[in-house]
Amino acid sequence: MDERTDGHRLIDEARSNPVTNAIRLGWEFFLQNKMLAVVTISAFVVLEFLTMIPLLGLLAMVALGVVGQGVQIYVGRHFYRSHDIVAFVEEAKMIPPADFLLRYKNQALGAWLGWFLVGSVLMLIFMIAFFAGGGVMEISETMSDEEVFRMFAAMGGSLIPVLLIVMVLSYVYPIAQGRIILSESFGEAFRAVFSIFTPAVWQEAMQGEYFRFVFVFGLLLLGVSFAAGIVAALLMMIPFLGWLLLAVVMLLGYYVMIVVFAIAEVLALEIAETGPAIPDSSGD
Repeated sequence: MDERTDGHRLIDEARSNPVTNAIRLGWEFFLQNKMLAVVTISAFVVLEFLTMIPLLGLLAMVALGVVGQGVQIYVGRHFYRSHDIVAFVEEAKMIPPADFLLRYKNQALGAWLGWFLVGSVLMLIFMIAFFAGGGVMEISETMSDEEVFRMFAAMGGSLIPVLLIVMVLSYVYPIAQGRIILSESFGEAFRAVFSIFTPAVWQEAMQGEYFRFVFVFGLLLLGVSFAAGIVAALLMMIPFLGWLLLAVVMLLGYYVMIVVFAIAEVLALEIAETGPAIPDSSGD
């Protein structure tokens, strides 16, 4: 069944305050089935350790990305097809952990491959700019401080083109991820990645409601990142136990952010594709 045509009253309600509701629903999903968090985080930890093993590490790295995409796809689709908050909560309690990680593995693999290719192209652009900016130069003892400063300035300047491209593409990234979440196959998910380069997506992203959503969500993300940095610095001051607590907090935070992002990305796609929400006139 194509979930795009299914009823989705919850997503219509969530659009009344998309940023707040994305966070609220993501947190509610986490609370209703903590076992999913335990299993997902355990899978992340195991795969992260496996990446340190030669050859096997390459497969583990791919699996790590695919699992992360698969979790987002599952949560996003669960949110999209929920008719109301009751269905969203009750059905979340019954999600089997194995199904949660592996049900959408085909779409997840297509998405991972697509983003891997995009990232590789950006890395190639960076390398070209890096070497063009003097990246092959070496620091010698005979160089003056001014020469060293100029060299690092030139090397740092090579990052600017890549950073600008990433900043521009990040604006429509939620739409692409939303399309991935609602994709039905490996190929559809793969193609959804490259929709960030299409005029149609950029035209959808130019409306005011979408801009406000991405802008506010981005500011909130910056605030959360700043607060997380402070918490991390404080925890690292505690010998041993602090590092253990930091690892636990980071893993839990990472899982919750994946869930929140999945809901936010589906909302972003809905806002972009359907245009301004129609006010409820039932009370008139």
